[in-house]
Amino acid sequence: MSKDENGQKWQRWQRWLIESQNGNSQSYRSILQELSIYISSYVHRRFGRVLDSEAISQDCLIAIHKNLQTYDPKQPAQPWIHAIIRYKCIDGLRSFEKQMNIREKIGLELNVTDSTTKP
Repeated sequence: MSKDENGQKWQRWQRWLIESQNGNSQSYRSILQELSIYISSYVHRRFGRVLDSEAISQDCLIAIHKNLQTYDPKQPAQPWIHAIIRYKCIDGLRSFEKQMNIREKIGLELNVTDSTTKP
């Protein structure tokens, strides 16, 4: 995608965000559809299989929906959208870290249990 096309995409998304704030359901559907693909691809490129890009994408779309009225139409859309993506990725990484710690702890406990039950 050229720099010009990228700029046009963000302008279109900004327009759709503003129209969505004003109740335009077609713009709302359009922005969510395009952002779903964008966010999923963005997360997958940066984190591979570490994070579930589809789950993060859904979390981001929910956050965009819940916070749509906080978007300032006088500001560019890109920083607002990327802030949501960034914070949801951080949440995803924290969740992943917790899961890994729990798995590690359970694994250690199973090993201790296994070693004490064997003759």
